[in-house]
Amino acid sequence: MTASSTSAVYQVNGPIATVLTASGPCWVQARLAAPDGEVIFEGTLQGGQSWAGTGPIWLRLGNPTEVEIAIDGQAVSPPVAAGLPFEMLVR
Repeated sequence: MTASSTSAVYQVNGPIATVLTASGPCWVQARLAAPDGEVIFEGTLQGGQSWAGTGPIWLRLGNPTEVEIAIDGQAVSPPVAAGLPFEMLVR
């Protein structure tokens, strides 16, 4: 993983499954493979809602401290700052 307080890249070998589970409201944009890839999900997850995607995914999280992230079943904790959007690439 390479990371900063506003972005991270997670390198995964093999099939990729990414699951977001919200504990509070969080706007999410998910794209295939890159920031300019096809939008595969855009919306606000409310507390208790989840979203799952497979394959290489680029994510922008509007309120990242309200989302738990799992990649291939493993919880990840990106270095986020409260109140700042966060971008991540899972590939």
